Amino acid sequence: MRLRLLAVWMLTTGTAAAQNLKVTVRSDRQPLVYACVYVNGKAAAITDTLGIALLPEGEWEAGDTLSASYVGTMPDRQVIDGRIGRSGECELVLQEMYTLTAEEVTVKADIEKLFRKNVREVSACIDGLWGEARLEAYATMEFADADSSRHRVEGWITTHRNEVSPRNYNDYNYRLTIKARPPFDSMQTELLREINDLLRWTTAPAHHFQERDLQGVTRQIGYLGKRDGCRIFRITFPTIRLWWLSEASLFIRIVARIDERTKLLRSVESEYLSADMELSVKLRADYVPYRLSAGWGTGRICMVPLTVDYRASRNGRLMEGTLSRSRFVSPKRIRKPEDLYVPYMPQAK
Repeated sequence: MRLRLLAVWMLTTGTAAAQNLKVTVRSDRQPLVYACVYVNGKAAAITDTLGIALLPEGEWEAGDTLSASYVGTMPDRQVIDGRIGRSGECELVLQEMYTLTAEEVTVKADIEKLFRKNVREVSACIDGLWGEARLEAYATMEFADADSSRHRVEGWITTHRNEVSPRNYNDYNYRLTIKARPPFDSMQTELLREINDLLRWTTAPAHHFQERDLQGVTRQIGYLGKRDGCRIFRITFPTIRLWWLSEASLFIRIVARIDERTKLLRSVESEYLSADMELSVKLRADYVPYRLSAGWGTGRICMVPLTVDYRASRNGRLMEGTLSRSRFVSPKRIRKPEDLYVPYMPQAK
């Protein structure tokens, strides 16, 4: 018992003098810019252009677990011990999931040109345009509240954005029909609202990966090579402001897999993180193409989410959801009497 207390005392006193903890995040190739650093699983800092993040005194202590994530890499973690505390420095190395061949290395000189040559412009939507189609999919969503009780809803959903009155096609909130097992309580209503957010976030990377500029901020783009018939690009945006998130600033990181044959988006791995660390969204999605046949977008290729894995942290609450077995269905399809119809409800401020 004395030895254990002595070890704890040495660990804590060894970190007492540290003001900041310098965390360096890199891959096996280079520093990782705008990587997210976590303390005990909670977002705590973003690395700068040198791949360095500073954790102020009071935001970490001996025994905490440091970790980092960056799309397209394997995460790394370390426990803060006496050595790290005394030195005030820690390095996390994230292994790249994709490796360039010797031939592919030569194309890195002009990645923008390579991107434009191999990526076809697409749209992303849930209900086509002018309500010409609805997305039908099997959805799940769950979270744990303050007392660790788990709340979950699952079932077949169908979107009905074209039924919103007055029609507002710039509004990304969807009415949902869901077949869910009773009882249907207020918590499940909140979970349905989160499914709505899942749908909105699924369209975001399909738009953002092909944008050169967002709100005046220029993207940074990297080429990660080929795999399974796809060219793989990593797109990063430094902190930007998006109108649909009010005054929040976001860091955006996307790995997009582009089909070599069709030049269409096949899948994404994306991460969105607010500058205040209160919002974090990680999303993996596979897409299928759908050609629009109505409205001013006639003939345009739209990417429809086929499967989605969703993980969002908002103000300390963690939400996790999935979407699977998706398909577009005719808007003329009539709801069955036993379907539960959930109208759009404004999000909680």
